[in-house]
Amino acid sequence: MKEKYNEIKNKYKLPEYEELSKDFDVESIEEDDNIIKEIIRKIFSKIDSYAGVLENLMQPESLSSMQEASTLDDEDKAKINAAYMKSRYITRMLVESGLDFSEEKGAKAINEAINEWNKIKPDIKTIIGKLKNSWNGENKKTNEEGYFG
Repeated sequence: MKEKYNEIKNKYKLPEYEELSKDFDVESIEEDDNIIKEIIRKIFSKIDSYAGVLENLMQPESLSSMQEASTLDDEDKAKINAAYMKSRYITRMLVESGLDFSEEKGAKAINEAINEWNKIKPDIKTIIGKLKNSWNGENKKTNEEGYFG
């Protein structure tokens, strides 16, 4: 798969295989698959899952998302909103690329998705770290007691 990808990579100036593998687990793509379409699916799936986490913070409905959201400050919320908007842009752009698919359009979508992902990834990483820490009492804004109805 890596060799086949490198042929396409050179043709369309795509990101390095290792970068895609690190962030989007592309190594599970079979050689006989349409590599471009499968990479788009992998990118979509990963970014869509992060967008779901961000959305749950913006509109918390479960106890866990309420706990996590309660630890965030205004700066965090601004980062979440910006990352959410950009992640939804990426996922919709990837879906659009499949409506009238060509290898060239797919490659262009991959390049744009990776470029945009690299802009929001640091903020998402920071937010995920804060969410993790909300469960071990490291965040001072955490309520002492949760909601018990």
